[in-house]
Amino acid sequence: MDLKAFQGKEGLVDNPVLRAIAERRSLREYRPEPVDRDILEQLAEMARWAPSNWNSQPWRFYFFDRREDIDALCDMMDVRANEALENAEDRHLQHFVEHCMSYFYVVRNSPVVAAMFYKPFARRMEEVMAEYSGDESRGAGWNPNLVSFGMASQNLLLAAHSLGLAGCFHSGPVPFINGGIHEMLGLHPKLTLGGLITLGWPVENEEPGSGGKRKKQELFTHFADERMRDRK
Repeated sequence: MDLKAFQGKEGLVDNPVLRAIAERRSLREYRPEPVDRDILEQLAEMARWAPSNWNSQPWRFYFFDRREDIDALCDMMDVRANEALENAEDRHLQHFVEHCMSYFYVVRNSPVVAAMFYKPFARRMEEVMAEYSGDESRGAGWNPNLVSFGMASQNLLLAAHSLGLAGCFHSGPVPFINGGIHEMLGLHPKLTLGGLITLGWPVENEEPGSGGKRKKQELFTHFADERMRDRK
């Protein structure tokens, strides 16, 4: 990867953590060989050390690494998505389902699929905070356990990258396996499926679908004192 953007900041390129963050990309094609379970346990261990609200560690990880289990998960996903497509009267919903389905092949062809769950925050607290803040979404705007889940997922992806694995986070399959995957694994229905992470050994010279592009930093990085001074 070209790290010219960091050359002016002394030590950044030579820092292994910063380099891993800068180099990691979402790759969707993997070689067929399996990933040893001791490596998957290392990834889970690194995810376990992510920060979480009140140190609640609300995440749960379930690795699918047998072909028959991945196929069973994907078969369910395909059936439900096709049903949704057939019954979609709204063109926006139809477009959404078609877009999600265009990436299903990645899940089916992956040597490992990590189902990433989190325990929901106490419903009563979500309702209290939504009422206090005037949040009409009733808690969707304040979800600390979801934020903690996201940090654990990123830890897992960075750890995978550091070990030479490729990976990609997928949210599109969630509506089509939610509930069914709970039955497959015998999980409490309140445990929330946040997404899937596909993992495998990378195919040589694969490029991320987005080209690894990022928006200019000045679009989203600001200093509070400058903003407040400009408002005076």
